[in-house]
Amino acid sequence: VNEVINERYPIGLDMGFFSKNDIRMEEDAFIFKSKYFSYEIPYTDIKDVKLRDDIDLGRMITGTSGALSHYGNFKNDDYGSYDVIFHVTAKLLIVLEFGEEKHVVFNMGNVESTKDFYKKLKGKARLL
Repeated sequence: VNEVINERYPIGLDMGFFSKNDIRMEEDAFIFKSKYFSYEIPYTDIKDVKLRDDIDLGRMITGTSGALSHYGNFKNDDYGSYDVIFHVTAKLLIVLEFGEEKHVVFNMGNVESTKDFYKKLKGKARLL
């Protein structure tokens, strides 16, 4: 199922808010839709994509931060104000930089799906 880039990546499986998100790659843009924020980012606007095993969340501006997941808008020294949606058990995060120093931090709910999505997104953004 996750082999085709234009298909939606499943990130549900008992993760509550994750089942309400739409994170996918289309022909010309990365699509990220959640209850709290929505982006359609052309690949040409992507400046960098990094895979991280940890970040300093900083201070939550809006959203929810708990033992299993974080989502909403946060502010830290590395990214300034940025949007987050990730499940902590996945252990890996994708940090996407686009536009004028904007950042989104997310994962796909598990390590393998996160790695796979990262590789494909980096290829689509021509950052390999």
